[in-house]
Amino acid sequence: MSLYNLILNMALKVLILIFEITLSAIGYSLIAPLFPQIAHEAGINDMTLGVIFSSFAVANCMIIPFSSCLIKVVGRKKLLYFALFLEV
Repeated sequence: MSLYNLILNMALKVLILIFEITLSAIGYSLIAPLFPQIAHEAGINDMTLGVIFSSFAVANCMIIPFSSCLIKVVGRKKLLYFALFLEV
């Protein structure tokens, strides 16, 4: 395999990863502006709404240290495939 093909293959993998992360962020940001109105119509108060939105950030802060250790044990690709499977 030539150096050009290796670089092209690596660039394709990076683009796929960027696409997946962008898709995930878009999915979260599309519902964020509409969710407060829907929640108030359903009778959810502001405190509960704040807990719902902040739980996403808190969960990320709690999982990141463990996932970084898990990457060393399991491997990047297997963990990424597992995370993509969970997201779908």
